[in-house]
Amino acid sequence: MPNRPSANLTLEFLAIFRHIVGSPNFVFLLTLKIGQRNESDLLLRWTSRHSLALCWLLLTLTVASFALLKSSPSASELFFLPTDWAHWLDVNYDVRTVLLTFGVALPPALILHPNSCRWERRGMLSAVLVLLVGCEFAQLAMPKRGFGWPDIGYTVLGIFVCETLVVGIELFANIPRKISN
Repeated sequence: MPNRPSANLTLEFLAIFRHIVGSPNFVFLLTLKIGQRNESDLLLRWTSRHSLALCWLLLTLTVASFALLKSSPSASELFFLPTDWAHWLDVNYDVRTVLLTFGVALPPALILHPNSCRWERRGMLSAVLVLLVGCEFAQLAMPKRGFGWPDIGYTVLGIFVCETLVVGIELFANIPRKISN
């Protein structure tokens, strides 16, 4: 009798469930994969990298939401910015959208730069993209704020540059190891 994919999936799920219940570590189920894989491929261990990235995201997404959803688009109302910076950001309106995206997404992307964290990093960048674009669309309901497609484009560009930069750093860091092997 040939193995059915649903039977393999059920057996793998039960093996993973047994492993999670019996493990003293806090383990998250990342994904279920059908095929001949060991259980360690299917599990994601929560590390200090993940905690640090999550803390940064919570802090910066709160500040970004405040900046995007306040009643005026002026950066001078952000009390924590020096006056010269706020004036420069008001003059360079489109650049501040990219800088906001970099400020939110780049540090956690760099924290999660190892190849083993690639899918967590991309999931995090996708979530940041959805939240920042959602805040841009929320400006439609605000009387003194304006919605603009260039802001959406600059946000997407910022996320794309973050991922490209991290992948470039990862490739560059692996060059000496590949040459020596």
